[in-house]
Amino acid sequence: MASTGAARTRARPRHDPDARFGLILLTPAAILITLIVIVPIAFAVCMAFLRIDLTRSTAWTFFGLGNFAQVASDPLAAQAILRSIYFAALAVVGTLGASLGVALLLNERFHGNGVMRVVSLIPWAVSPLAAGTTWFLLFDFSSGGLNGLLVSLGILKQNVAWLGDAGLALHAAALGQIWLSVPLASLLMLARLQSTPSVLYRAAVVDGANVWQRFRYVTLPSLRTTLIILALIETIISLQTFDLIYSLTRGGPALGTVVFNFLIYQRGFVELRLGYAAALGLILFAIVVVASLVVFGLVQLDRVRVDHTTRTEE
Repeated sequence: MASTGAARTRARPRHDPDARFGLILLTPAAILITLIVIVPIAFAVCMAFLRIDLTRSTAWTFFGLGNFAQVASDPLAAQAILRSIYFAALAVVGTLGASLGVALLLNERFHGNGVMRVVSLIPWAVSPLAAGTTWFLLFDFSSGGLNGLLVSLGILKQNVAWLGDAGLALHAAALGQIWLSVPLASLLMLARLQSTPSVLYRAAVVDGANVWQRFRYVTLPSLRTTLIILALIETIISLQTFDLIYSLTRGGPALGTVVFNFLIYQRGFVELRLGYAAALGLILFAIVVVASLVVFGLVQLDRVRVDHTTRTEE
């Protein structure tokens, strides 16, 4: 009997005081996250299934999937989705390419390297609204610095309306997004480069590898996972771009730079179709989740490939 009682005592779960104290410390953060994140998301999901058009009525009525059906008949929504995907592709490719160049440069030892690292982080401290205003002044037709520079160098014969053409304006916005995103991406790449063992480069030099071969067979493999993760981060940021577009083009010219997030703002806060805007927000959320899952799958496949290669070599 005594042994049975002892066994029950040992089997009885004991609450760890440290775990309880940790839960107590996490409680304020959990409450804050619930109020700021979870509750608004749940409210937006509910709104997506309601008819809320404040220009017609203040009544909120159940609409089912009606808002989502309207998306299919909204020609601007389809254009905005395609434009957002194209904009995100430009931003991702441009950011990764420019950041890789900056990271490789900052990874070298030269006089003034520390100053260059500080300067490269300046765009990161600029808000998207301020950046959009700055790029607007740069691309301005009459007094923009870009036209003045290109005309003075003889590259252009006359000023170009960079923001007066839908295609040029979208590419100008993508350039502004790249400028904002390069500091963080290059910083993460630089951290990964500096953690790459230098013995790999010395071994490549001994084997007779030139600069390109060292970059291809040593640098890029070490950056593969970082590049995939940065592609995910930049895709999410680019798909949610609003501030930059708003301050740079206001969605013009002729709605040519209305990306999906800007369309949500226009339908919700300009036309006051809050239910329809909430449905658009859910669609954008679904697109971001799918993109995240795809990139996460790529990361997992890369890890499996690396593990398989390591076992094969052993």
